[in-house]
Amino acid sequence: MSTVGSLAIFNATNLIRNEDKTTMLTTIEETTTSYKGYLFFEIYTADEQGAGTDSNIYVTIVGTKNNLTRQALRSIGPSMNAFERNQVDVCMIYTNVKFDKTDNIIQGVELINDGKWVGSPWKPSCIYLSGVDGAQTNDQWIISGNPVFISLLEPNKAVCYA
Repeated sequence: MSTVGSLAIFNATNLIRNEDKTTMLTTIEETTTSYKGYLFFEIYTADEQGAGTDSNIYVTIVGTKNNLTRQALRSIGPSMNAFERNQVDVCMIYTNVKFDKTDNIIQGVELINDGKWVGSPWKPSCIYLSGVDGAQTNDQWIISGNPVFISLLEPNKAVCYA
């Protein structure tokens, strides 16, 4: 087996006996490609006293068959200070887990806060995730070390802001 980039290739050589007892050499080649993609989040932090955070936020995406392991959320917008009060942050994460509308449907997200900075509790009031039709509101605080699951099965808004 050899690996070329993300492409795994292996050759299997089989000996096959024909009816006349002669041996024939055949080669079976199989090629597989790993799934690679990106998921985008729009996260609106609540407009409440203390709703923003300077702590690191991590997300796990939960699917019907496979989950995406915990990854840090990093804002890709113009703001260098993500997840502040009354702010919309756009985040992108890389995934090798394929989510779709039939085989591995996104059930929701689990958010966790590492609590590394003062004022670490965070309150995202709305979450939009690419691959889900709509956005989900939230009224839970994400407190250090306590993961919070937010279901995305029945989004109750079209977008987080408007």
